Amino acid sequence: MESDIPKQYGTKEIAYMLGVEPVTVRKYAVALETAGYVIGRSEADRRIYTEKNVMAFNQLQALRNHNALSLEAAAMIVAAKDSDVAIFKHDGNRIEDLAIQEQYEKRFDVLESKMEKLVSLNAELVGRLDQRQQWEEKRDRQIVEALQELRETRMELAAAKENKSWIQRIFKKNS
Repeated sequence: MESDIPKQYGTKEIAYMLGVEPVTVRKYAVALETAGYVIGRSEADRRIYTEKNVMAFNQLQALRNHNALSLEAAAMIVAAKDSDVAIFKHDGNRIEDLAIQEQYEKRFDVLESKMEKLVSLNAELVGRLDQRQQWEEKRDRQIVEALQELRETRMELAAAKENKSWIQRIFKKNS
């Protein structure tokens, strides 16, 4: 019978699983709840986390770390993805509930397309940076080569001047 009851976790346990501080777990929870995600509460009004919440936190953390999304944007995506998001109002009006769910799905689609555009833009910028770096390396090589040629020319001129002055000294003494 106990297998029917989902395992419950506290804030510190979730923090340990995610590798963050408990205050970060609370911040994630507030962001998710603001986005419409429901996290269970005890009789003392403390949050009670389940495996489902652990997965939601992992998704939130992955979106923030890998896609550089704000906490609010990542929370909206996680809440919209979750099929058990509590978007139903207490009055039981199913049409209104479906409209709200559709609104969340639209928001999710918009966020997903924006994220795809950002990933594409980021790839383009990385390509431009690579081109710029190659151009700068080529320019630097050309500058170094020009400086080397200049130094060699100066050395040749100095040597020619020294040879000329040596020859002039010999001929001046003989004249």
